[in-house]
Amino acid sequence: AAPLIEEAFFRGFFDRALCRYGLTGIGGIVVNGLFFAMNHPPVSMPLVFVLGMICTILYRFSGSIWPSILTHAIYNASVIFIYYKAF
Repeated sequence: AAPLIEEAFFRGFFDRALCRYGLTGIGGIVVNGLFFAMNHPPVSMPLVFVLGMICTILYRFSGSIWPSILTHAIYNASVIFIYYKAF
């Protein structure tokens, strides 16, 4: 559920607002990634920042929220898998 809800907000709502205010280029992608990362635990912020930028790029180029939801879900599943394999 987290990828669906977070992507709906950060790509579907927040990115549209950034574009409306003129942040349509790399600046908007970086800002979206930063805000996305700031809503996650500090230890994960650098990687989540990159994930947020990738999901924003996918959303902007595809015109659909689904590629970013899938990417986010794969990321989350990978983190869970790595965590449980390590412990």
